[in-house]
Amino acid sequence: MKSKSYDLEGFIRINGEVYSEGVNIFTSKHELIVANVDKSSFSNTFNRKKLFLRHLNLQMLRNFNVVNMKSGFFFRIQETKVGSYMEGPLGHPADGEFNVRPISEFQVRSQYIDTMLVVEIEGITELGYNICNFSGEQGDSNLASWSFNVLFKIPRTEMKDFFQFTDQNFPFFEKLLDDCKIDF
Repeated sequence: MKSKSYDLEGFIRINGEVYSEGVNIFTSKHELIVANVDKSSFSNTFNRKKLFLRHLNLQMLRNFNVVNMKSGFFFRIQETKVGSYMEGPLGHPADGEFNVRPISEFQVRSQYIDTMLVVEIEGITELGYNICNFSGEQGDSNLASWSFNVLFKIPRTEMKDFFQFTDQNFPFFEKLLDDCKIDF
């Protein structure tokens, strides 16, 4: 699976407050990275919050059962350390100082309709700490934990690239999407 970045419609909430309207998703083989999309902002470049979710890749969001696609599917990932919420760099960018809040569990809910896939990720971090990459020093675990909620929408027009379908197998998936149409 190729690593790729996508700017998508959605939001990021931290402790119930909207941190970002719009979501940037960076995918790799074994990890999903979630950040805000405002690339023009100085604070975004030098003091950005990023959610690192290990053991989650986009192929886990694919489904080929229309009943599951329409009703939605859910899974929970739990382990000693399945990710972290990082904030930084905090001071001068060259200092490499970050706040880190480890994650030991998160849950993912996904639901397809004929025009999009809606994905919601939520969890709670553990107590956080400050770390300086330059000196290797780690501070005490005194940063409050955060609850987080991320929602993003993958439009049908982006799914071929997003899931890396080929020209041969995408028509089959499009037929499944057609079967996910919601009648009002």
